[in-house]
Amino acid sequence: MVNTIHDPQDVIRHLSEIEILRALPPEEIQALAPSVRRVDFRKGDVLMEQGGVGDAMYFIEAGGAVVKRTGTVDTWKVMGGSVVGEMALLTGEARSATVTADSDIVAWKILKSDFDQLVQESPSLRRELNDIVKERLEGIRHTLPNQIVWVATALRALEARYRGIAGWQAVMGIGMLLWFFLALNERFIWVNLSAQLWLHAAIHLTAGLLLLQGSCEGFLIGVERLGAKFRWDGFISGTVGSLLSTLPEFVVIAF
Repeated sequence: MVNTIHDPQDVIRHLSEIEILRALPPEEIQALAPSVRRVDFRKGDVLMEQGGVGDAMYFIEAGGAVVKRTGTVDTWKVMGGSVVGEMALLTGEARSATVTADSDIVAWKILKSDFDQLVQESPSLRRELNDIVKERLEGIRHTLPNQIVWVATALRALEARYRGIAGWQAVMGIGMLLWFFLALNERFIWVNLSAQLWLHAAIHLTAGLLLLQGSCEGFLIGVERLGAKFRWDGFISGTVGSLLSTLPEFVVIAF
């Protein structure tokens, strides 16, 4: 078995194929993407054994596997697009069957520990998961959202999650440092800026522009995350983002 790491955006598209995960909020599930691994099995490899610990689930992308329960003669085959071990994520119960690769398999592995950590950090996801478990036990099939919309929402949430860590925060930080310097310098007079009015004005202007730029970026990122949370489409998110990003300029004009 070989484990490889893939691009989180590619992983999200594969996660959308798993009904259990697509029934959950995409803005929450996208956080799983960095911890999902692609695993390659050879023919004859055992993916899981009956009675074993339910520590992971697998989405089979290509290939096939044979599922067998001890004490019965019945076996059945699962092919690409199938999920095995999903109850491990929902209940953590012991494996109910043995799954053996019937050919070379390409699969995506999600560890229960990673999933449990995500659920523990999100009360809303925990509620959604409890509802799905209840519906499954009652034999109710959960209505799934459109796959394209689900993926788009998850990708926007993923982009918002990682965007701008070294960009707008650095700009805002520099602006804040300049502002603190000016405020403290007026009290302790480390540098006599009153004799150099052009320098004093330049520092004030630079600090203001940096804070303005940083606040605009902060508004945009906030809107993207809000849009992912409430599943806004790109037009609504873009419109709201454009309006809010101009708010700092209106504040400056008001002053």
